[in-house]
Amino acid sequence: MNKTKPQLITAGFSLVPYLLVSWGYAELTDGRTETFWTAFGVLVGLRLFFSVIETIGSVLSWRLYGRKLMVQKMLEALRTNKFPNASILTTTYWAI
Repeated sequence: MNKTKPQLITAGFSLVPYLLVSWGYAELTDGRTETFWTAFGVLVGLRLFFSVIETIGSVLSWRLYGRKLMVQKMLEALRTNKFPNASILTTTYWAI
């Protein structure tokens, strides 16, 4: 199944609050169409700005701290369960 259609529908529904806030702002100020589109553009622009900031923060967090923590946890789980088993390492299907 194509994932594009549900993502577009979700993106469309996420814009509804911005449309309502823009409409409310335009009605409270002067009711002009230009005011509506300016408010809508500012809201979407701010959303994109903060999305980029959060993405950069997540990438830096993963690169500086998260990867090391995950590798430690996975290594601990493997050592706790005594993996890899020595008998598995001596089999021929591991040979190249």
